[in-house]
Parts: sequence; C-alpha cells; structure tokens
Amino acid sequence: LSIILLVLGTGVSTTMTTVVMDQNLADNLAIAWVSSSFFMGIALGSYQCQRFIFQITHIRAFAAFGTLVVAATIAQGLWYNEFSWIFLRFIIGFCLAGMYIVIESWLLGLSKPENRGRVLGLYMASFYAAQATSQWLLEVPHNTFLVIFAIIALFIALSVVPLAVTRYSAPMPESPEVISLKFLWKRTSLGIVGCAMSGLILSVIYSFLPKFMTDIGHGNYIAMTMFTVILGGTVLQFPIGKISDRYDRRKVLVGICAASIFCAIGIMMFYQNIALIFVFCFLLGGAAFTIYPVSISHSIDFVESHRIVSAAAVLYIAYGIGSAVGPIILVPFMYLSENLGYFIYMIFCCLILASFTIFRIIRLPIVVRGVDNQFVSVPQTTSEAQQLDPRAQEGQQLNFDFGQNQEY
Repeated sequence: LSIILLVLGTGVSTTMTTVVMDQNLADNLAIAWVSSSFFMGIALGSYQCQRFIFQITHIRAFAAFGTLVVAATIAQGLWYNEFSWIFLRFIIGFCLAGMYIVIESWLLGLSKPENRGRVLGLYMASFYAAQATSQWLLEVPHNTFLVIFAIIALFIALSVVPLAVTRYSAPMPESPEVISLKFLWKRTSLGIVGCAMSGLILSVIYSFLPKFMTDIGHGNYIAMTMFTVILGGTVLQFPIGKISDRYDRRKVLVGICAASIFCAIGIMMFYQNIALIFVFCFLLGGAAFTIYPVSISHSIDFVESHRIVSAAAVLYIAYGIGSAVGPIILVPFMYLSENLGYFIYMIFCCLILASFTIFRIIRLPIVVRGVDNQFVSVPQTTSEAQQLDPRAQEGQQLNFDFGQNQEY
C-alpha cells in the first residue's frame, strides 16, 4: 500500500517537471540538467541512505525522507526557477531512493526464500500499475501547476501512514559479498554495457517524451502516451523474458535493440498520426524496459549464487550512471534535429549496444550458462530491490563451468 501511494505521486513528477519547464520556455539543456539531477539523486541515495536508515530505524527514516520529498515537491509548485529545481529534484531523487530502500528491505526481511519470487512479483505489479496510473494526474483540471504538485505531495504524505501504523518490525538484511567492477567486467562485460544503455534510454523516455509530444502538436495526449509506454514495458517484459530463457540472451538483446530502432523510426515517420504513435510507444516501452532485466539475467548466468546480489548492485551503478548522464548526452542530438533528436539518440544508443553484443557473440559464439537461471523482472529503483530476486536464494548454485568461459 505504501509503494502504491508513493508511486502514484512520484510516478508523474518527472513528467510534470518536463511539462512545466517546457511551458515556461526552458531550453533543452536546462531540462536535461534538471532531469539528470533527479536520476543522480536516486543513484547516490541508493548507496548513501542505508546507514542512516539502520541508525534511526526504518519507520523514522521513511517519515523523514517522505517529509523532505513532500516539502521539495510543494516548493517546486510554489517557485519556478531552473537552478533551484536542479537542487530540489536532486533532493527528491535522493530521499525517494531512501524511501524505496525502506520498503524493499522490509519486504526482503519479511519474505522467505520459498516465497520471495511471489513477493517480488507483487511488488513489481504494484509499482508499474501505480506508475502507469499516475500519468493520468496530468488530466486533473487545474488553474495553476501548484494543484498537480500538491496532489503529488498528498499521495507521498499518505504513503507514510501504512508503515507508521504497522505492528511489524523490519529485520536488517545480511550484507552480501562485495565484488569489484573489474571482476564483473571480466565475467560479463555485456551485462554492464546493457545496464548502462538501459539507463541512457529510459531516463530520456521519462524526461523528454512529454516534451516531444508537445513539440509535435500532441500536447493533449501526454498522459496517454506515458501511460502507453509504461504499460508496454510492463506487459511485454515477461514474454520477452521467457524468450530469453529459451535462447541465447545476447541474441535476444540484439532483437530488442532492433525492435527499439524499428519503433523509433516508426514514430519519426508517422508522428502526425496519434494512433500509430500509441502503437509504437507501446512496443518501444516493451523493448526499452526489457534491456535492464535481460542484461541482469545474462550477467547472473555467469555469477555464483552468493555473488548475485553484489553483482546486481554493481550493475545498478552502471544503470544509475547511464540515467544521470543520458539527458545531458541527448542535448547535442536535439540541436541536430529539434523534434526527432530524441529518437535519433535512441537509435544511436541501440546501435552501440547491438554492435557490442554482436561483437561478443562473434568472439564467443557458444556459452555454457546456468540452466537454473530463469528470467526475473526486477525494478529499476535501488540496488536493495535486487536482494528480492529469488535467484539469490542461499544455497542455490547455478550449473555452469567457469573454466570454459572467462568473459561474456
């Protein structure tokens, strides 16, 4: 209930931020810096908030972080200033990461290995359903943008109540083994590149797709467009994941990149047809949202079970870096082609990932991977969520020969 209320509020905040800045005639670089600061806040918060949470207990930490997010959100609505918004969005991202950690560590502590998969599935369903539904807050009638920001703050404040009145305490999870980026790069360089590219692409979808709809004259359909993208990312993850269980995940990644490029070209060609935009956005969401979990699954194929959680944390760092720099890297593409620069950028990112993946396939045509590792959809919230992955169960050892394949 807390995560549903929280995401109902925060899920639309990035969209709303872009809409307000665009209507205040902010340039692309300003929007990029504000967007980048939010994702940088989440990335840093996911690693800096844990000690604070364990020192003052989960409920107090959640209330403190929630209060700061509410205050910063209302401040956004009260005072429009690009420089102050960079700071406010960073604070919101940082504290929001802390709130995610509280909920995810709570779920982890109360779950057991035998039901962890169901807990993660319920968490994912709640998260994506709330995120997609939150986009419709843009359609609430309002005379000033403060109304929407106030509604966002209202949901965030309400999310504190379920945790504040619960009778259950949150156990402290055990710390996983720490592994280095160099170690993981030798094991699965493609997984790191895939997660980074996922961050580069998704951060731009969240931040700039609303501006694109306004630029092409479809500003009235921003809520529907974002809802469609997130819905596609939710619905299509599982069939694509099942395909990656049956075939070489590297080839599936190439197919995902090809599908993303196809959708980007389709939007560029038919952007005047709103119905086709919805179709291509649904498919684009399904492809783009799958890059991260497929890359995670590919990496876990070649990591021992006791290293899965720490490996996923390193992969999240790659995703976080990609998310933080993505909006900034997009800006030069916008100068090349104002309206279509978003999708030229996506095509460029997908071509890099596809090229690197093909290179890995050519260098190592056949891999021996863990037959017990099945695709699991994981949220791009914090590294704490990776511990809910049932593949990280204690005592589960994947079946493969590390001696045959030294780099993947």
